[in-house]
Amino acid sequence: MRGGAALDRAEAFREGDAEEVLLLGERQGTGPEVSDALIEAELEREIGNARFEDLCVSEDGEGDCLLQFQWIDGVSWTHGAHSLKFGAEIRRDRYNENGNQNPRGSFTFQSQATGYGFADYMLGYIQADSDIGALAAAQLRATSQAYYVSDNWKVRPNLTIEAGMRYEYTPPWTSRGDNLANVIIPQLMIAPGPGPQPFMARDCAAYGQNNFYYPETPVIRLDQALLPQCNSSFGGTTLVRDDRNDFAPRLGIAWSPTAKWTIRAGAGVFYVQDETNTYFDMARNPIGRTSDVTDITTHNLTWDRPFNTVAGSNKCGVPVPPFICITNPLGFSNETDRRTPYIYEYELNIQARTICHRK
Repeated sequence: MRGGAALDRAEAFREGDAEEVLLLGERQGTGPEVSDALIEAELEREIGNARFEDLCVSEDGEGDCLLQFQWIDGVSWTHGAHSLKFGAEIRRDRYNENGNQNPRGSFTFQSQATGYGFADYMLGYIQADSDIGALAAAQLRATSQAYYVSDNWKVRPNLTIEAGMRYEYTPPWTSRGDNLANVIIPQLMIAPGPGPQPFMARDCAAYGQNNFYYPETPVIRLDQALLPQCNSSFGGTTLVRDDRNDFAPRLGIAWSPTAKWTIRAGAGVFYVQDETNTYFDMARNPIGRTSDVTDITTHNLTWDRPFNTVAGSNKCGVPVPPFICITNPLGFSNETDRRTPYIYEYELNIQARTICHRK
């Protein structure tokens, strides 16, 4: 029996959080009219997350911690020409990540206004930019299981067959926090072509809530065209259903037709754990990530107004200010009926023994 735990942690103090929240208000047209209470709530969201005892932050605005607990046990039994092996593995993963891309904005300058890229930069004509409403935080959890049995059968002195079956249950990550939202694309679940519109959903009921916008982000709102809503019908807090059909057969053969030749062949199915970053992307959805491209006829993106969001916008159904309305958000989607990633592996090996005679 084997057991163990491993912690992968990187930590650094993040400076400029308060400044970033204030700048965010100025960028989106809220300016000094944002109340102190709303600013304090955003600061608690931004800085408070860094105080989680197992949540790490790096200097560039992103950080992560991975804590694993693993238990493995196996039994071997030999009887006659058969050698049987049984075993099990249980692993608990705790993955926390905090950050976002372009936490202080990203700006691209080309030559669409003056014909010279540097001149556009000096005059403040932006070709494209992106920004975020806040830093994203994810607290992902998963408990994986694996069980196997194999039989090494020595059929004849020159022929050995090994057959086995492994079953794995690698569930989608679940979220301890209440801030993950998935973009659901219904037509992918029905048929290609026109169909129901995509929408952004969050499992509010799992946290005793009934509003898509969770309490930690009181000032951020998304364009209502995204149809943000509470929905618990897609399985789990990350709105991704689990896959319980992960059977992995294995077969191997070793045969020596003569004393000089040996042939080995084998094949199997192997499953892998989902990447955590695809789930962390869902923590970026509800806090708003915007991307704008300039209108080359009006050159509407400048240093004075770098984003298409303007004061008084009603696309989010709320007054701006005091709210921040993300009118051109980027959304990340995970397939709700996803299969556990897997690969097929096979090998054929032929060996011949040669004898060299030295003179």
